[in-house]
Amino acid sequence: MKMDDVVMKQAFSQFDKENDTVLYRIYGVVMATLGKMMLLGSLSSFANKYFLIGFSKTRMILIQLDLLGKPKESQVIHFHDMKSVQIANWMFGMGKKINIELTDGSTIRLKVSKKVIGLKEQKENLDSVCNLLSIKKNH
Repeated sequence: MKMDDVVMKQAFSQFDKENDTVLYRIYGVVMATLGKMMLLGSLSSFANKYFLIGFSKTRMILIQLDLLGKPKESQVIHFHDMKSVQIANWMFGMGKKINIELTDGSTIRLKVSKKVIGLKEQKENLDSVCNLLSIKKNH
């Protein structure tokens, strides 16, 4: 599936609500755990999960992609379910590492590149997402 800004916007259109539309859309990877990486070795990249990630004023929407890049399943996480957020540079500033700890004790570890072929708005949206999450974690 060819990914571009139009396809990305269409994928999130079903999650738009009247007063809470999806504002920012990015493409990212939920990395395999260290245990899986050690267990699978060079095959550990198959344990990574690829996502379209959308953010509104009140929630984060994760749309998991299958191996062909087609939407597989989705999950909505409200900001009030986020206990803490850590944002750090990744790959010498070529991307961001975003770790989100949820109130149920689970953690989502995202790696998001600033540049993705076909997604012209990736860098700007990533910057906006980092600003949004920084504001949310300080309140």
